[in-house]
Parts: sequence; structure tokens; C-alpha cells
Amino acid sequence: MIVGVFSVVHHADDTRIREKLIPTLAADFTVEYHARTPGPDHIEGFTWYPFRGPRIIRNLSLLVRLLSRKLDVAVLVDPETFVAGILASRRTRVVFDIHENLPAQIATKNVPFKKVLRRVAASILKAAERAGTIVLAEPGYAELFNREHPVFENFPRWAAMPPMAPSDGSVIYVGDITEQRGAVHLAEAVAETDKHLVMVGRCSPELAIRIESVMRNSRATVELTGRLPWREAMVRLASAAVAISPLTDTPNYRHSLPTKVLEYLGLGIPVVATNLPGTTDVLNGRPGVTFFEAGDVPALRQAIISASRAEVREAAQRSSDLVRSEFEWPTDRVRSFYSALAGDPGLSPDR
Repeated sequence: MIVGVFSVVHHADDTRIREKLIPTLAADFTVEYHARTPGPDHIEGFTWYPFRGPRIIRNLSLLVRLLSRKLDVAVLVDPETFVAGILASRRTRVVFDIHENLPAQIATKNVPFKKVLRRVAASILKAAERAGTIVLAEPGYAELFNREHPVFENFPRWAAMPPMAPSDGSVIYVGDITEQRGAVHLAEAVAETDKHLVMVGRCSPELAIRIESVMRNSRATVELTGRLPWREAMVRLASAAVAISPLTDTPNYRHSLPTKVLEYLGLGIPVVATNLPGTTDVLNGRPGVTFFEAGDVPALRQAIISASRAEVREAAQRSSDLVRSEFEWPTDRVRSFYSALAGDPGLSPDR
């Protein structure tokens, strides 16, 4: 049986796709991975088919492939590809993998006709629900749909993680580096300390200049590594003293649990995170976790200093096994779901 996984937007090494979904599917299926260039850092257990050219060309290529290839299941992970998936659903069983709240995300963008775009996005999601099979990365996304759908939580796959390592004293952030994700607040907080800040992820040149300007005349130092392959990023994370999740309070982030926070804790790294419901509902009271209010730079600075104490790290390391046991990528459920879906043309497991 053949499963095709399609993305025209995400980097080919996107963690949920490359390190979780594909290795899980590869245990039972021949996996075709269709993703944009540049290609994956390493190819193992799948065949990579590149999407090249500008975005519109990649989307047209996606539609052609969905209509021409013989697949038992096609998995789409980008909301902008869902219209093509709806068109192809009469020919191929399509899974729409929902790992973002698209209407809420549109609400955070500075774009014209925002209300209209949100309504269009909501309508496309409802049409996808009628045309194919929906899977969710978080329970909170259920409000976008009329029926119940399986939830495959975006938790870490611990088998791919590096071991814990001694602390090098650094403060680290892993993920896309944007103002909405709190990058400037983090730089401002660390600038009033003597710490080394490591920021791992994509960053626009304009924002990089701004961050470096904030840090220029301080005792602290900053290192912007750019995007690293996930496994390399996790090795870098493992030796940090404190790890940060400084999200701003926006609808797109408020009710989500950042996967990076679980990665931090599973490696025994103390965490400083914004006090948002999606995070506090799960992690409040856990050893090694300190919260601060969104946008409060002095509070973030004090939280980093407090989390740097040796006893906080010891507490985080003692609780790392519990985190790993509670928050694990649901390999068995994902395998069972896709095997049932591909094995019976008349079966739709979420209905």
C-alpha cells in the first residue's frame, strides 16, 4: 500500500511531518513524500518527490500529482492545499491533517478583507470535512468542525531525541523567530543579564538586526543560528541551562500547548513560558516550569534568573521521565488509523 504525504509550504524537515508522521507510516506503507526544495536533511524510509518553483506552481503540481498518481491514501498538511484535496477526493482517499487554527491565524495577520478571509477559511475546512477524513493535532481544533475527529497530539517522538547533557549555561529558544512569538521581548529580557542567548530557527534579516541591536551594548550575548535540522537543534537544546517559550497572547497561541515546551522538559531543561491557558492548563505546578505574563519583560528576566538555579534544573531532570511517559507521539494509534483507512475503501474511521 502507498501513502503520499504532501506539503507545498513547510520545510521538508518539518518536525511533525518528517520526524513523526513519516517514520510511523513507513512501518506499514510505502511512503511518498512530496515537499518543496531544499530536500530533507536525510532520506530514510521514504521516497522524496520535490516541489519546485514559486508557490502557485507548487500548488498546481500538487493537484496534478493527486489526480495522476495511484495512492491508497493522500495526506495533506497545508491548509492552502485543501481545495486541491477536495477536488481529488473522488479519486483518492484524502486525509486533511489539521495542525493549525487557520481562521485564528488569519486574525493575527495584517491583511485586507480579514473577516472575509476568515469566513472563506472556515468554509474550506467544512468542505474538507465533507470530502475526506479529518485528523487533528490538538483537541481545541474540534470547534472548527461539525463532527468528532481523531486527535493525534503533536507530542515528541522520544526515540528520536538525544540524551540529556550537562548545562553550558545558555538560555535557548527553538522555533520560528518572530515578534509574535516573543523574540524581541526575550532579547530585551536577556539583555539585562550576563547570559548567552541562543535562538535556533528562521529569522527575517530585519528582525535579526533588531535583536542584535537590543543586545549590542549589554553584558549578554546572542547567537542566531538560523534553521538547523531538527536533530541538530535538539542536541543544541540538550546542553542549555534554561529554555524559553515567550509567545505573545494572540488567539492563535492562547489555547495551544507548544510542542517545544514538552521537548524542553523531556530533556530535563527548566522552562520559562508565557502564562497562556493552553500551556498552564497542562504544565501548571510541574517541576522546573516558571510562568510569566505575556509582554512583561522584567518578569521574563526574573523568571530566567530564577530558573537558572541548580535546584530548578535538578527538579526538571528528575521529572523528565514522567513527562516522556505522559506526552508521547501516539505511534500505535496513528498506525492503526491509517491501516484501517487504507485497508477498507468503504471505511472512514472518524465517522
